[in-house]
Amino acid sequence: MPTEPTVCLPENNDQLIALLGDLSPAMQRFYRGLVSGYNIAPGALFTHSLIEQLHRDGENILALMVIERSFSEAQLLRDNANSHQSLLLIKIKVLHALHNYERARNLAQALAQQLTVPSVQVTGNLASVIKSQALDTHDRKQQQILLRESQRLYSTVFDEPRFNGSFWLGVNALALAICTQQTALVHAHLETVRQQCLRSTTAAGSPDFWVLATLAELSLIELLANQSFTEQSLDAVADAYAKANAACSALHERKSARKNVRLLLAYGIRDDLQLTGTLQALVDRALRPARIAVFSGHRIDAPDRDVPRFPPERIDSCSVALNDWVSTEHIDVGFTSAASGADLLFIDALLDHHRSAQIVLPFSADQFRESTLTSDGNDNTWTERFDRLTRGERVGAVLWNAGQTAIDTVGMDPYYAHANRVILGMGRLKAAELDGELMACAVMEPGNDALIGGTHAAFRAWREVNLSAHYWSPLSNVWSTPAAPELNQGLPTPQDAALAAAPPPPDRDSAHQHSTVSRTMLFADVIGFSQFTDTQIAGFCDGVLGSIKALVAQAEHPPLELNTWGDGLFMVFESATGGAEFALKLCGLMTDSTEQHHWQRLGAPADMAMRVSLHSSPVRQLINPLTGEISHWGHNVNLAARIEPVTPPNQVYGSAATAALIAAEGSTHITADFVGMVPLAKRFGTLELFRLRHHPQ
Repeated sequence: MPTEPTVCLPENNDQLIALLGDLSPAMQRFYRGLVSGYNIAPGALFTHSLIEQLHRDGENILALMVIERSFSEAQLLRDNANSHQSLLLIKIKVLHALHNYERARNLAQALAQQLTVPSVQVTGNLASVIKSQALDTHDRKQQQILLRESQRLYSTVFDEPRFNGSFWLGVNALALAICTQQTALVHAHLETVRQQCLRSTTAAGSPDFWVLATLAELSLIELLANQSFTEQSLDAVADAYAKANAACSALHERKSARKNVRLLLAYGIRDDLQLTGTLQALVDRALRPARIAVFSGHRIDAPDRDVPRFPPERIDSCSVALNDWVSTEHIDVGFTSAASGADLLFIDALLDHHRSAQIVLPFSADQFRESTLTSDGNDNTWTERFDRLTRGERVGAVLWNAGQTAIDTVGMDPYYAHANRVILGMGRLKAAELDGELMACAVMEPGNDALIGGTHAAFRAWREVNLSAHYWSPLSNVWSTPAAPELNQGLPTPQDAALAAAPPPPDRDSAHQHSTVSRTMLFADVIGFSQFTDTQIAGFCDGVLGSIKALVAQAEHPPLELNTWGDGLFMVFESATGGAEFALKLCGLMTDSTEQHHWQRLGAPADMAMRVSLHSSPVRQLINPLTGEISHWGHNVNLAARIEPVTPPNQVYGSAATAALIAAEGSTHITADFVGMVPLAKRFGTLELFRLRHHPQ
């Protein structure tokens, strides 16, 4: 009987990059440089060490990409779960960090079942995932069920001899005891957990972050258990969290140490909103949340510019201003593009402070280099900086593409506008991932700049969604934080800017008129349709397409274009959220038992399944001369079509741009779970894909 192949993990950079052979040469070159920058020693622990470091740095999407290319949980569980426990644990942690709680919980439970002896790490991580599920639901009854389940797992520390001394399990068990009104349990075990924590401090020589964070949380738990909110007790809590903050060196540490605070205050203080706010502010000051910034800035003035806006002699002043801002505001992660001038100076400020710089390009790196950096008539130092970034040579810099290909050189503004929206969305997603704060910064001169892809437009969009936004003026060397009315005075309104980014349909009487617009494209396909009989096809036409027509009629944001060929659907939506809402309703239609019975009565199969995909990008909006109707064309329409065949049945996959735009549009009821770097159909390249789903209520 043949044996299953064992897992062979990459042991060096060359072997890892070989697994990324379906990526473009430019992205392979970038990832080679990025991984080399971590200086991970070659050998059996290479992959594990790299994933751990990416996780510590908050680069969980990159960590999951490496995981999915290197191994799967099915392989490790089948091969030997006991031997691969550490790899499976880091995957659980990465999935958990990305809020993919369902996958993380399933993997943790599968691992726990296969281990020959109980594991404190597996038990604790499973309990932590379930606790996150509780935090993620708004249903108070369901939240209590999940909290009790999580507490049961944490509380094994009190009766499982192998877990004795695991103070991190103990402090979580006590925190959840506060949430489930089991104060007696807190009084019975609090001092024991504290002494276990202090003994760990003694053994280690000096307290590390986790010890200090545990002592801080125990002080908050004790305060809530005793309901003693004196000035002295509040000062003790603040001092304990401040000590933890001083020892904090990684984003995942900061997030973890703050995680229980929201639960403790929600359940531990009874109907006193003022006291809740006071304690939350106290913890925030002592152990600040992660800080994420979105950025946009003017390019350096070309030598022939008539009216100065960012003259080259202001470069040094700008660099000083941005370095001071990154330091003073404690920015941990910044999202920006990489044009000559302010963008690259902001990236330098982040990297000089050992922070993360997330770079979003509107189209291919080669074209961006030629169109945006070398065309301004300035010296080539900007292109040299840009090239180092795209080669992955700057530690802490990560490269993303809002668009995957080269575009026409005429009419690039919609692509810059699209990139600005992706930057905002990615910033919001990162803030949610890290439970952090999002703010915005720009380098710009006040004025009546109405370009849809410019810094003024980005700034207006930030103010429209009530982001804390600041800008530095190159000419006056002054920081400003304008109110929305002040900023918009004499300028297009945010509604005008949105309309400019998505122009009205072209004049139907002009067959040659066209425009480039930002749209979300939906493709859907019924699995196995080619095997349907004529009777089943007739039933499908009457039943399924009829039901879809009803969805269109009821949609709050109906498609701007709708086309079908047999079972294939193509729809175009003005917003990513509108497209995602409709896509999820399509999948819901496929699993609706009432609809299935209706279709079966008409002759169609009752157990149909549909794949649905979304992609958001600027596309050409034209009048089709054959139909006289509005239609949408371009490479990105073709790209959207290639996502659908790799989507699992009755699920919705979307591109990174779609996931980002859903966040930028402020949707709170749709969640995007990173799937991985997935090769598209018909060798159409490889794309970061996300599974879209409804957020739990």
